[in-house]
Amino acid sequence: MPRGPRLVRAWCLVSLWLGLLLAFSCSSDAPPRGGLMLVVTKDGPLPLDRLEIQVSSADQTLLSQSYRLPQEADLPTTLAIASNGHATAVVRLTVIGWHGSEPLDRRDAIVTEVPTDRVAMLTIRVGQKAHR
Repeated sequence: MPRGPRLVRAWCLVSLWLGLLLAFSCSSDAPPRGGLMLVVTKDGPLPLDRLEIQVSSADQTLLSQSYRLPQEADLPTTLAIASNGHATAVVRLTVIGWHGSEPLDRRDAIVTEVPTDRVAMLTIRVGQKAHR
């Protein structure tokens, strides 16, 4: 499986993100922009071949995306979620690990205060079997 295109795409995204960060940090009239950096990592033996990420706020879906593993994403992977400028914004995150058509692991998180002046990291681990 070629890693070249993914590596180029990753470097392009990192470069774009750093360029935007520099552009906004040099502006004196723009307020600081914060948010969340979601880190999804695998911590267990489950054979995941697809990762689904859902982000919602105020009963509105902001992102609902599925990624084939490892073709479209590797674990660990990250997703940047920019603040809307309101410190009391609530974000709901759902991460589901799939094998074929069967969901093997689901993790839900609710962030009640998304930072507006810094980037906070939230790590979600998938791949563990649920204990009943």
